[in-house]
Amino acid sequence: MKIDIKNLYITLPHAHRLDIESFANSLRAKPEKPELEWSATLCDGEQVNYEAAEKACHELGDGWRLPTRQELAGILDLSRYDPAIDIDKFPDTKNCAYWTSTPTAWNLSSAWVVYFYRGSAHSRHRKAKAYVRAVRSSQ
Repeated sequence: MKIDIKNLYITLPHAHRLDIESFANSLRAKPEKPELEWSATLCDGEQVNYEAAEKACHELGDGWRLPTRQELAGILDLSRYDPAIDIDKFPDTKNCAYWTSTPTAWNLSSAWVVYFYRGSAHSRHRKAKAYVRAVRSSQ
């Protein structure tokens, strides 16, 4: 049995119709990831609390911010450790925790940090200290 999907439709709430072929294509489409530009380690290579980390990122200017947990984990290279990152691209990376902008779900006084020694992520209280690397979408 063969079904002609060009003539099938899905009825959505509020009287919207979507043909099956367009729906299937939308599921297959992969959103493009924006290119990201990364800073060097900030704050003179010193660990700072969360508030100081945010301030350091914003002081870089237009569009610079703390990365999300997913963005920062995206530069990990888990085939390496000590540090778990390509040191040719990120030569000043410390073997410790770096702040992310992602809050923990169970405690808004904490945020996720990414550890570059072995490539893991953990929570850390925002008054504690960690290293800082900023990110922005490429312009």
